[in-house]
Amino acid sequence: MTRPSAARLAERATHSLAELRSWPRSRGWIVAGAAAGAAALLVTTGGLVTSASSAPWWAWPVIAAGALLFGLVVATFRGAPAGAEPVVCDLRWPVLGFVGLSLATEQVSAVPMIDPLVRPAFALAALALLVHGLIDRMSRERRMIAERRRLEAGGESIEGLTCTTCRPLFPARRSAAAATTTTPGDDLTHL
Repeated sequence: MTRPSAARLAERATHSLAELRSWPRSRGWIVAGAAAGAAALLVTTGGLVTSASSAPWWAWPVIAAGALLFGLVVATFRGAPAGAEPVVCDLRWPVLGFVGLSLATEQVSAVPMIDPLVRPAFALAALALLVHGLIDRMSRERRMIAERRRLEAGGESIEGLTCTTCRPLFPARRSAAAATTTTPGDDLTHL
């Protein structure tokens, strides 16, 4: 019997929050830098500082939360365990969430792309995409660490833990063993 998806998501989020405390300091610096850059980008492209009209009250907490989540996602790309290296598919939800935040907090255009009454809900949906991307990355890392421990203890490998249909985000960093076993999707010379 499977648990409801909301319960599984809550459990994954709880594990992920507990796991953040064990991150190395270098990941903390990456979070800080990426979050600061994301916040600066959202504020400047949204015109929140230079706009003649003031920003809505909800824009600042949404930008802070979104920038922090984006920084956390970026930090998961450094020092990922073998098998949980970042792939192009990992960018899907964080990028969509960041673009959604940008659209929701944009104040510059005369004719906004999103109705002002819908913007807070759109911003919350964008934050949900960022949360989903972060939880997905962290759960993949957790599964790979558990798989490594299982193999070291003499257990059997579980099939299907790694993404086999997506290209690596940093293909030059692949190990020599992984480079010798390529699949048709691994050839990046055409890009």
